[in-house]
Amino acid sequence: MLVHLALSVHGLVTVDTLPKSFDRPAFQSYWDTMPGTVGRRYAQFATAIAPLQVEAVRLFAAGKLRRDDATFAEMSRETLEQLGPTFIKIGQIISVREDILGPVWAAELSKLQDGIKPFEGAEALRVIEESFGSLEAFVSIELQPVAAASIAQVHRAVYKVPDGPSVDVAIKVLRPSVREQVAVDLCVLDRASDLLATWLPRILPSNQIDWRALLRGLSAALWEEVNLEGEAERQQKFAANMAPVPRVTVPAVLASSQQVMVSEWVEGTPLRRVDSKPVLRAAQGLMRDAYCKQLFSDAFFHADCHGGNLLWVGGPSGEDPLDSGELCILDCGLMVEIEPSDSDNLLRLSLRHALQRRDSRPRQRGWPRS
Repeated sequence: MLVHLALSVHGLVTVDTLPKSFDRPAFQSYWDTMPGTVGRRYAQFATAIAPLQVEAVRLFAAGKLRRDDATFAEMSRETLEQLGPTFIKIGQIISVREDILGPVWAAELSKLQDGIKPFEGAEALRVIEESFGSLEAFVSIELQPVAAASIAQVHRAVYKVPDGPSVDVAIKVLRPSVREQVAVDLCVLDRASDLLATWLPRILPSNQIDWRALLRGLSAALWEEVNLEGEAERQQKFAANMAPVPRVTVPAVLASSQQVMVSEWVEGTPLRRVDSKPVLRAAQGLMRDAYCKQLFSDAFFHADCHGGNLLWVGGPSGEDPLDSGELCILDCGLMVEIEPSDSDNLLRLSLRHALQRRDSRPRQRGWPRS
């Protein structure tokens, strides 16, 4: 059982007194106040990854440690599942980085996006009621979640807008005690960063990756994800940024707290379940438009756009998806803000690459005949 309260030399320390943004010294202080809890969790972590270390050493000694080893990738995915929500989420985040992982590992870790067991609907109701003081704002709430993930799950409901009509909504609810669990696990990750930074480059070689920096970035992202009030603020900002992009939408946020977020319900089909090539081509074009604005104009972009977080909202039946239908971007838990100068540099790099591609195409000799 995780410890919720502890004393430090600076006063009372709880998970709720930690800063909203990941701060390594603050987490170090949290760790220092509860060494027994963190020590036990680290022991669990070390025990879980020990078989991976043994297998990695065996493969490395035999010259067979490669990132296209499907068996070792499967072992790693099962270990992340065994370690729980924090590590499952890390696997989910990096599963979209095929450039780092390679296709075998990316495909294996993408399995972490499905099959997460939900927690009880009655517990979700308790959290919602605790967050808002009562359930009076809701006409109804479905106890069975429509989606469950490692950090939170989503329930469909009908919400009474103050001085307005009742609307269909999605209620995102954090898993019980997940903030405490993530806080302890981030302390463990910090403690294990040297070990991971030593072995990960051997398993997933890439000369361009600073693994310590990547692990710190993952820690920061995870801590932001367990504060739904912060996610609500990011989603509102993202929705305003995407408003000028034709046929790209972001659900409106109606209410939020640290543990609960209420946003408008959007009826659509997750892109990972779409097999229509015309629809996928249309969605690809809309994603290009959305990301051009995110990267080159807003310097604020969605960093978790896998197929489950993208909904295709079809247009009228029989119409060409290239001319109708919308792409709805969900889940603003993992957003990245970069410096405007970095955004400008990305634009220059993209333009340079486009010009180089154009200049490298075979040219036709002579003038075209009229």
